[in-house]
Amino acid sequence: MLAPLSGRNLLVGKNVAMVPLAMVLGWVTLVTVQYFSPMRWSHFVATFFQLGTMFMVSSLVGNLLSIYTPLGVKEGSMQPVNLRIGTAFLQLLIFLLAPLGMIPALAPLGLEYLLRELPGWGKLPVYLVFAAAYFLVMLKLYSRIVSWQGDLLHRRQFRILDTVTHAEG
Repeated sequence: MLAPLSGRNLLVGKNVAMVPLAMVLGWVTLVTVQYFSPMRWSHFVATFFQLGTMFMVSSLVGNLLSIYTPLGVKEGSMQPVNLRIGTAFLQLLIFLLAPLGMIPALAPLGLEYLLRELPGWGKLPVYLVFAAAYFLVMLKLYSRIVSWQGDLLHRRQFRILDTVTHAEG
């Protein structure tokens, strides 16, 4: 946080650092599922877009958790120190509500299932087209939201630093 870069760049860097872990795990899972229970080629490709979309949503939620509910940790461990009940409750609430942010990412698949019953729509890769479009829309939204979060991080940086540096343990 004390580095000479914007809050936006700090948050984007934090999110990008998680890409290899999250995407590799997602890709391995997707390929494994495809091997054991093959899906249509368009669904397989569309799911890659959906994976990216959901990663961006979860990154934005993680950024909010980092900004609003920072935790001090004991040196040399991952154990929280001086955990306040309000902080724990807010983290639990955000964690429980986060899946609601994923619901729109399921809309392209739901749309395909609704349209497949209509004449002429059954063979079209609706899921692929709309999943790719939603991914591109999410990229634009991610850019705007992470800029807002960067400003929020800048405004709250002293409270965050106070919380994480005054951890006793």
